[in-house]
Amino acid sequence: MFSQLPMISKLLLVILILFILQFLGGYYQVKNYRATVRQIHKLGNVGIGQKKGKFFNGNIVMVASDGDGIIKGVAILDGITFLSKFHSVDEFLGKPLVGNSIYSFLEVTDGFDKNLMDVALDTKHKVIKCMSKLRVADAMTEIFNLFKRCNKYIDETMPWALAKDPAKQDRLATVLYNLVESITIGASLLSPFMPETAERIFAQLNSSERTMDELEMFGLYESGKKVTDKPEILFARLDAKEVQAKVDEMNASRQAPAEEEKKDDEPVIDIEPKEEITFDDFEKMQFQVGEIIACEEVKKSKKLLCSQVKIGSQVKQIVSGIKKHYSAEEMVGKKVMVLVNLKPAKLAGVLSEGMLLCAEDENGELSLMVPEKKMPAGAEIC
Repeated sequence: MFSQLPMISKLLLVILILFILQFLGGYYQVKNYRATVRQIHKLGNVGIGQKKGKFFNGNIVMVASDGDGIIKGVAILDGITFLSKFHSVDEFLGKPLVGNSIYSFLEVTDGFDKNLMDVALDTKHKVIKCMSKLRVADAMTEIFNLFKRCNKYIDETMPWALAKDPAKQDRLATVLYNLVESITIGASLLSPFMPETAERIFAQLNSSERTMDELEMFGLYESGKKVTDKPEILFARLDAKEVQAKVDEMNASRQAPAEEEKKDDEPVIDIEPKEEITFDDFEKMQFQVGEIIACEEVKKSKKLLCSQVKIGSQVKQIVSGIKKHYSAEEMVGKKVMVLVNLKPAKLAGVLSEGMLLCAEDENGELSLMVPEKKMPAGAEIC
């Protein structure tokens, strides 16, 4: 039946079969890749690297190590078809891998590379610890400590000197890779706090934000990528004169309202003095804090309110001419100053057993005198 099909149909059928096989193979490889990552991650911190070949994808290597850099397991994908699977590797260049330090296989100068890697991988845990205690500022300090370590790494490795020596180009590539990888990790941790700055870092490095699981691994930056050829300054240095000018402007704006308040001070009121009283006369008056627990309008009166005022353990009924300025509902719950021992009198036929103290402005507006601080009902005013 296949032989009876036209040539173009045969070709399309073959292409379709190859496409299906490629799709199934890709799915199989991704599944195998994820399973291998999960399996080897159980052994320790994982680093993933890729060496590209001239004609094929080359090799993908996963290395698991403990906190001291001792290798616990290695897996490699080195086939050329989609049926390739990861397999474990026991030795490299005739030297056992498992049980040896990973740094014994790397070109490390005075431990600078190892220290930078350790700081980069440890920063995530320091940030998590700070955020668990809601110490946001401390978390950001830990992130910027990683960036400071990158700066120190540059001083230690002197890439500008390596660039001048043709024999040290491999070392230069390692140094630059370590820097890009570490900065990418730092930018990923910075992203929740400064998302726009983090995005600018990713754009310049031609990298992307890492997941929290990926921050456990060093070496995910794809080898062969190029950073931007038009770098920009993330935090430009501010001119001291410009900063001082802004500070002066802010100080001036703060002083302006204070000066306006002085200009807008309310006018004072002078009233005609009354006859002087002696201290003995003053001693006869008893002032206390009272709490209004009930209040109602006095019937057939346009000015009077009748308040039940709690003063200590007793309740006094006081009639006040403040209906124009306060409603009965407003009065309930207020702490007021009361002249307690004023001789009882009837106002509009209602008994009043004291006086509420008020202040009056030049327009005749009344304001109840209230304690500045919280005071219990019955507190003496002296």
